[in-house]
Amino acid sequence: MNQMNDYAKTILLKARNAFPTIILDENGKVIQFNNEARQVLKDLKEGLIVTDFLNEAIKIVDQLDNKVDIYEPVNVSTLDYKKVFTAFIDKIEFKQRTYFSLKFFELKGYETSHLIRNGFQHTIDAILLIGKDQRVIAANDAYLKLFKTTEESITGKHIVELEKDTRVIHKIDTLFSEKSTFETLNLRSLKDIHGETIYCQVILIPSVRENKVTAMQITYRNITENQLNEHKLSIFKKIIHHYNDGVIITDESLRIVFANEAFLNMTEFEANKVIGRRAKKLLYSGYHNEAFYQSMWQSINTKGYWQGEMWNMKQNGVAFPVWLQIFTLIDEETKALSYVGIYKDLSDFQSRNKRILLLLEKDPLTAAYNRTYFLDKVDERLSYEKSKKHYILFMDVNDFKQFNDSFGHSLGDEVLMEISRKLFYYFSDSIIARYGGDEFIIHIEDNMDLNILEEKIKSFINFAKEPIILNNRKYFASVSIGISMFTNNETVVQLINEADQAMYQAKKEGKAYKFFDK
Repeated sequence: MNQMNDYAKTILLKARNAFPTIILDENGKVIQFNNEARQVLKDLKEGLIVTDFLNEAIKIVDQLDNKVDIYEPVNVSTLDYKKVFTAFIDKIEFKQRTYFSLKFFELKGYETSHLIRNGFQHTIDAILLIGKDQRVIAANDAYLKLFKTTEESITGKHIVELEKDTRVIHKIDTLFSEKSTFETLNLRSLKDIHGETIYCQVILIPSVRENKVTAMQITYRNITENQLNEHKLSIFKKIIHHYNDGVIITDESLRIVFANEAFLNMTEFEANKVIGRRAKKLLYSGYHNEAFYQSMWQSINTKGYWQGEMWNMKQNGVAFPVWLQIFTLIDEETKALSYVGIYKDLSDFQSRNKRILLLLEKDPLTAAYNRTYFLDKVDERLSYEKSKKHYILFMDVNDFKQFNDSFGHSLGDEVLMEISRKLFYYFSDSIIARYGGDEFIIHIEDNMDLNILEEKIKSFINFAKEPIILNNRKYFASVSIGISMFTNNETVVQLINEADQAMYQAKKEGKAYKFFDK
């Protein structure tokens, strides 16, 4: 609290000789005030609640309690009704707590004292002050700028000469007769003196003395920019709503705050089952491992976007492919972070082009990945999963050329397919590719120790020796394997070459496998 008191003193020093100012906590209790406030509010003391020394101050407390976005000016008076003020509320954030600055402008009927004029100039709202005959007493600079006029040209004019909206005139007449506290007219458009359209919120605050309205403050809050932004936002929402691709927006914690019609149709979810849910949990298909998601978020966090193919889950549990684009949005004012996801359903594309897609990444004979896909995928894993151990196995089928020459290429293809099936069975969590001919490469990503890996390789070599039954005949094949290990910054090509060298060294030494010696 001592730090807040020092901070409050700094604010009050800036307000010295300008207008009475009080600093309140979030409960409306007085923390500090300047000399100007002490002079006009004789009952003012630190620790008092604002309702203890001002009439109508409950309207101030209500706004503090309700945590409104825009704080309305409030007409208040001293307990003896001898002084009437307009109080303006400003929020202050300090040390993760909320405080409020209360500035007072005394209303004195037709008088336009230095205090009132000075107070008018310390608000960004356009303010016009009229007397009980509804003629202009004063206008602040914000009003003159908004309506492109001068104080000399409007002083003394009747309000009906300046205000062309009959609703506002009617409210002014009503307030002068009924002595209500204040009125707010929501969004309306009006023309300035040059014929340009502006959008304003109008706040009417009468000044009451001895049960009579002696003056009125008319505040024009220019919300033209907000209205135009809302109009643009409305258009954007309609565009997104009718967009053919699915669109969702999430908050920083990845909870969905918006989903368009295409997304709901694509996933077969109802809106109330989507809003507030975490996107990953809602759509998780189980098709991708943790390395996939880590790579995706690495791109989003460093570049601000990611795009690629992935599988999502519909409400009925059916997985389907999408092309997903994710990018970040940061609010310029609040700095709040959001994520936007755009989903293109690839189901039809997949069914029509499945064969083409398979040929692009799979070996048509063995269904193992091809060399290009392997290089891209493993290079990606090496970049983003450096905390894990990475091994490359280079394997070929021993004496395969002689087998082809003896039994024919058709039977040789059958043997390769059977060897690949054994690889998929034994190394199901790994990336397996046909490197060429009878050569295969395997990427193992695990934190297993070398001795465990060695036992697994030995076991597979024995498994590969088991007879292959083709056309009711037994055929036998054996394999040789070379192993390299990622230790620092090797590329995938370097690791493949090292494993290749180790395999040929194993053959030379009459062994079934060998680790590359670095």
